[in-house]
Amino acid sequence: MTDIDNLDLAGTRAASPMPRRWVRVVGLSTLGVLTVLSTHFVICVALIAGVVAIYFAPVLVARHYQHKKSTAIFVLNLFGGWTLVGWVAALVWAFAV
Repeated sequence: MTDIDNLDLAGTRAASPMPRRWVRVVGLSTLGVLTVLSTHFVICVALIAGVVAIYFAPVLVARHYQHKKSTAIFVLNLFGGWTLVGWVAALVWAFAV
């Protein structure tokens, strides 16, 4: 850490540097823009992606097994999946042959 990092707004030395809460991705993208991401942001995006994947699990199962009614399972999951009963019904229907 250089001396300039320890200066506060008045130009005097700070007692201790502030803890850094950002993860700096050191490196330049192809456009030359330095990318700075918050760890909380990355965690939130990962959690949201996981919740969406679990929510649409019946649709993914139906598409994987090439179910004839996969579109109907998607509609049931989309509108009724927020209730546990609708989600379980869509999951059971997705596994049914």
